[in-house]
Amino acid sequence: MTIHQALSLSRELLNRSSTPQLDSELLLCHVLGCEKTELITQSERELTTEQLELFKKCVQERAAGKPVEHITHRKEFFGREFYIDERALIPRPESEEMVEVALEFLRARPELKTTIDLGSGSGAIGMSIALELPERQVIGLEISEKALEVAKINQQKHSCPNLTLIQSDLLDQLPPTSSSMPLCIIANLPYIGTQTHHFVSDEADRYEPHIALYGGQDGLELYRRTWRQIKEKNLNLAALFMEIGFSQAEQMEKEAKAAFPNHQFELKTDLAGLPRMAILLQRL
Repeated sequence: MTIHQALSLSRELLNRSSTPQLDSELLLCHVLGCEKTELITQSERELTTEQLELFKKCVQERAAGKPVEHITHRKEFFGREFYIDERALIPRPESEEMVEVALEFLRARPELKTTIDLGSGSGAIGMSIALELPERQVIGLEISEKALEVAKINQQKHSCPNLTLIQSDLLDQLPPTSSSMPLCIIANLPYIGTQTHHFVSDEADRYEPHIALYGGQDGLELYRRTWRQIKEKNLNLAALFMEIGFSQAEQMEKEAKAAFPNHQFELKTDLAGLPRMAILLQRL
């Protein structure tokens, strides 16, 4: 069977996926150890028996609902490839947009030497910031020991010495030396509600760690706890970037303004025009 034929068969088997062509290409690249362009330039290349059997196995796993990233253990994020498995949340495109906005802010504020990646997960967000701004320090805080294992794999993969990973329940274990300086916090905390704002796919609910998905009844509980910790620790909050679900924007604005009346509040929309990012900025 040729590459072209294998992709055609895979597309048919993955017809329940929203992206059968992309899934097929990623899985075949994984099996062949090649780039997507080679699937086109070598479309008549014959697969070996071993390659075909492995590809079929991968396609069957995907057809059963297993995320492509859990099969290939690869996810591209902000122009870099990260290792991923079932121990950590799969990085999403909307998080890339938060990285872009945060980087623009940080580049305009060179005096902010330390950034907190809160809810670090696989480390993709914090590592992207650290690699783009090697002169800054990034502290990744993550409650899940298993997720931290994934983040450490990625830190070794990308050689990122200016990132420090710490197991912590939100800001509990923030180093005391960081508490007095002005901080930028980038928070991608679990924001799916168990009762309201329950916008989760069956695939995510089945395969991804629930500790990284669910944030209390309405999805905002971990953000509320973070706000309380910021006040209890008397942190010098220069900026707080928070990823949210679009249906939570009104409630987030109301509560964040009440919690930080002296900060400026902003909502940012994603490429689809939906509010997916809430930002608190220190008034200068």
